Amino acid sequence: MCRIPRCQYLFLLCVEGLSLSLKSASENGSISGCRINRSAPAITHLLFADDSFLFFKATTLETKAIQEILSSYKRFSGQAVNFQKSAIFFNANVHRDKQMEIKQTLGVFNDIGNSKYLGLPSLIGRSKKTVFRYLKDRVFLKIQSWSSKLLSRAGKAIMIRNVAQMIPTYTMSCFMVPKTLCQEIERLMNAFWWKSNVSTGKGIRWCAWDKISMSKKSGGLGIKKPPKLFLSASRNPTSN
Repeated sequence: MCRIPRCQYLFLLCVEGLSLSLKSASENGSISGCRINRSAPAITHLLFADDSFLFFKATTLETKAIQEILSSYKRFSGQAVNFQKSAIFFNANVHRDKQMEIKQTLGVFNDIGNSKYLGLPSLIGRSKKTVFRYLKDRVFLKIQSWSSKLLSRAGKAIMIRNVAQMIPTYTMSCFMVPKTLCQEIERLMNAFWWKSNVSTGKGIRWCAWDKISMSKKSGGLGIKKPPKLFLSASRNPTSN
């Protein structure tokens, strides 16, 4: 039987009070939250462990309402918000003067920007290939470090299956990654398989990569192609 420490129970009770305060403010119209479409319910907050995401309109009234809720939460629970570690994000339609006013009211001056949360990009813009470029860079650096070593074909197959293909798995379990980026990662693995120096990309391809990517039962090496390994792992319908 799993036992939860009493301090964690107290933390959950305090956070439940914060959640009810935000819900009450949404019901009486103090804050409006965020909607993904007109018919969807408004989302005022998301809670994960000790992190909280608050959603409200960039107006003076709603900003003061959020400030009052956080102040009340601090008085009753004794837990204060760490504004130095907090960050804020504005819609592109919010004027810069209004942004500065809200930042000064809340005391939060850090922008989310291109930061990461739990190892994943915080914001996904129109150019997904630029956002997820770091996946290809990490695979490339790994393969470059292996190129100086004398690896057999079996060793290369193990490195590709157990290391290179596992690097993007965590990210691609949450987001849909562009197919072109998956193909570029596949080319890196292909070049590494046929030649140790992947920077030149040369080497005789004695066999088509489609045959190598087949299952072992079918005569291949079990190196899955990106459309099967990566794209099928992206099951989050909200990340399209």
